[in-house]
Amino acid sequence: MLHEYRVGESRDIKRDFAFCRGQSFSLLRIEDPYVLARDTQYQALNRFLGELAKPWQNLPKKIEIKTRDTGAADQMQIVRDLESDLNRAAPC
Repeated sequence: MLHEYRVGESRDIKRDFAFCRGQSFSLLRIEDPYVLARDTQYQALNRFLGELAKPWQNLPKKIEIKTRDTGAADQMQIVRDLESDLNRAAPC
């Protein structure tokens, strides 16, 4: 079932992604032009990934994020932070 949300509306990740419970995925693709624009969006992405990973059997082998490249130094730092966080979360 598809659920539509308004900007800023609280998401029900548990319900929306119930089909993921106990599954393994080879790829997670996120397309959002603003997801790495500022630290607040990055923190929201981090929380989302953390909640989404709970019902999964394993983290996906690959995570692709398509976003707008601002070329700003703070966005570059956000990308490095995200890569570091994902590497820490990946199983050895």
